[in-house]
Amino acid sequence: MTSQTIMNIVLVVLTVGVGLLTWYLYVRQKIKDAAIDSINAAQADMDKVGEEKMNEAVEAVHSIIPSPFKLIFTKEVLRQLMQPIYDKMKEFAVKKYGDKGE
Repeated sequence: MTSQTIMNIVLVVLTVGVGLLTWYLYVRQKIKDAAIDSINAAQADMDKVGEEKMNEAVEAVHSIIPSPFKLIFTKEVLRQLMQPIYDKMKEFAVKKYGDKGE
């Protein structure tokens, strides 16, 4: 193999790697945005409490994830990503309105 061939192979591998990383980061941001929207929507449903609301939000986000990423973003991983968002939203609500339940 010549050095030119090796450089071409390295360039292709780097290009594919950067493309996959970019796609992953894009999907991750979309998941975070969907998580916030899903948590807000679940909070509006007064018939459900705590865990039911989180399950509904996780299901909503999981349904929009592209199939190849469902291996990475399992429901448990989504729950771990969404819990800090929920906690911050709840903290804000408690500060603004006082503790009136979940």
